[in-house]
Amino acid sequence: MNASARLDLPTVTLACVETRRHALAIAAMQRCMQQAHFARCVLLSPDALALPSGIEHVRIEPIANIEGYSDFMLHGLGACFATPHVLVAQWDGFVVDAACWDAAFLDYDYIGAPWDDAARTVGNGGFSLRSLRLCEALADIAPTRTHPEDVRICRDLRPQLEARGIRFAPTALAERFAWEEPQPAFATFGFHGLFNFHRVMAQDDLIEFLQACDDAILYSVPARRLLKRCYAAGFADAARVIHARRMTGPQRLRADALKLKAFAAWRRWRGRG
Repeated sequence: MNASARLDLPTVTLACVETRRHALAIAAMQRCMQQAHFARCVLLSPDALALPSGIEHVRIEPIANIEGYSDFMLHGLGACFATPHVLVAQWDGFVVDAACWDAAFLDYDYIGAPWDDAARTVGNGGFSLRSLRLCEALADIAPTRTHPEDVRICRDLRPQLEARGIRFAPTALAERFAWEEPQPAFATFGFHGLFNFHRVMAQDDLIEFLQACDDAILYSVPARRLLKRCYAAGFADAARVIHARRMTGPQRLRADALKLKAFAAWRRWRGRG
């Protein structure tokens, strides 16, 4: 996207919290920055980093695990930005189509992809827009149980937050903001989920991304889902990269990789019949 055509979001900070996979986080932030101008772009990490132009490092205390991440998101995020809103991105969730931005997104204090449940609850925190008001309300409530952070905000604490005037986006609007599961029939501003990368990247870009991934990512359950979807979508070269890496794992992983490859071959054979 041409720089002059980028979406202008002067009241939104782009923020990504990362403690291990800095290169992937930076790449996700740069994808967002290719689509939009933000007031600030901050990588929140305990590590001192050499960052590309346009991304600032904000030092945070070490985060030991996913529970620590949730605790930071509820108790620490608000101190890291001063704009009315923050767009939270992760290495597996970023902006994909700035043309889908709706100014109405900023009318709410929390918006994320609706979860794939009967209530279509809003929603996923991996790619989400949050207000400073929300962060201040969370600090005031000071919940002691924080994990998983998006579930705590959008389900458990929602009645208390709404009593304080915090507004959660309606499902129909959140569906146009981002998706995780299921894939919508229309374009959205962003998305979340490694298992969806084949839908937001060209195959060559996906292969480059996969080659930069560590074993823990490509041994994971989301990577298994991505492998199955690459087979189904005809991303044969990307599938080979994931398959080859999973074949370096423990025996159960190798057996599963062979099973998925055989099943994909059977489906192709059946489709020609």
